[in-house]
Amino acid sequence: MFRPAIKIKRFSRWLLSGLLAAAVCIGAEAAGTKRVKNTSGLVPQVINTKRYYFLRDIARHYHYRLRLFPGGAELTGASRIKLYVNRRAGELNRLHIFFLFAPIAINGRILIHEKDLYNVLDPVIGGKTIRRRPGMILIDPGHGGDDPGALYGNAMEKHIAYQLALELASDLRAAGYPAMLTRHGDRTTSLRQRTLLCQRLKPAVLVSLHCNAHPSSAMRGVETYLVPPVGCMSTNSGRIGRTVLPGNRYDANNFRLAYEIQRSLIAALKTRDQGIKHARFVVLRDSVCPAVLVETGFLSSPRERALLLKTSYRRQVAAAICAGLRNYFGIMKRSRKAAAGN
Repeated sequence: MFRPAIKIKRFSRWLLSGLLAAAVCIGAEAAGTKRVKNTSGLVPQVINTKRYYFLRDIARHYHYRLRLFPGGAELTGASRIKLYVNRRAGELNRLHIFFLFAPIAINGRILIHEKDLYNVLDPVIGGKTIRRRPGMILIDPGHGGDDPGALYGNAMEKHIAYQLALELASDLRAAGYPAMLTRHGDRTTSLRQRTLLCQRLKPAVLVSLHCNAHPSSAMRGVETYLVPPVGCMSTNSGRIGRTVLPGNRYDANNFRLAYEIQRSLIAALKTRDQGIKHARFVVLRDSVCPAVLVETGFLSSPRERALLLKTSYRRQVAAAICAGLRNYFGIMKRSRKAAAGN
């Protein structure tokens, strides 16, 4: 039966709700932002086509305390985050990190980009990761054969990376984790060969091992790289990647893996923290599993070169990476148990 009175009432409610929503959007746009819906409970602000979140809302969402200081802010709770307006460099639990986009401020209120919330902060403070089971770990010793890598005196990157890989594989197997290498001995192994092997073996994670170099001999420390999400810049490049890469499937896991390894290395070696960074290295961008590239020290630094030539120090480095991997898999295991209990 046709009931016009009911239909008119429903139409009035629909019209009223639409007008209210429009008023909210117009008010937000008048301030230079546009509010859009988000299923997490946080409301993103669209600013020049980019989605940002107010830091105060993030603090409330994660139950963190927010403290503002000139030029930046600090969030404290289960973790500690320090960031600066218009600067990509920041801190996460005293580790140096580099945001994908610099935080911004509007009328004294600080915002961070959506990519940084979900691909840098949340993998650590919120646990947004893919719950992967422990499995085979693929270790990639950089360079080899015709490609020596960095070369300083009697120190060749390809040899040090391979020795580190052997130590790491031994430590992992002793801890009950199967491990394989992308090359054996001093063989020329192309980047394509390494990525094809990763695609064929489908490991749980990939860890690529390298040594660093810099024009200044004073530069030292360790840094860990992961592939940047689509639409973001690498840490050392202003070019934005527009293509979704195979490695981007694991953006959240990539960051958590890099975080655990870098944290373990800094704690064990007491060396300079060069940070967790993003780069589109081939072995990272084409990986079919969470993947990181670790720069274990600077061969251009006489001090670190001498250390990396020592078996005892390489064992320390390998043990620290192994500990970081075990922490990562422990977190994945707890995440799966928590999910099963819900």
